Amino acid sequence: MRAMRLVNVVGLAVGLYFLVQSYRLVRRREEDVFSFLIWLIVGTALVVVSLFPGVADYVMTLLGMEMRAYTIFTLGILLAYVLMFQLFRLIWRLNRSLSKLNEELSLLKALHEKGEAYEEPSNEP
Repeated sequence: MRAMRLVNVVGLAVGLYFLVQSYRLVRRREEDVFSFLIWLIVGTALVVVSLFPGVADYVMTLLGMEMRAYTIFTLGILLAYVLMFQLFRLIWRLNRSLSKLNEELSLLKALHEKGEAYEEPSNEP
């Protein structure tokens, strides 16, 4: 077995870091499943390419690319699009939550100005 180059060791370490950290975040419910799947794919790809560099040539041939750099840039751009889509989803959800909080705050201010006390709705029948 030939010795691993430094770039392979770094790629392996980063891939394992992505896998471990993403698992921890999902387990603590700080990350959703979609994010976990993205980082699972990225981390696994880094680990596989670091351990078996010939896989990159196979992917390059499969994608019809002539140079490894083109393959890396193409996959990087595609990953960036996926991450931008995920960020768009998160921003949309945050915006929706912020709108809801603004509405509730406006209602509370209006009730306070009228002098009425706000009562928390009860769940009891």
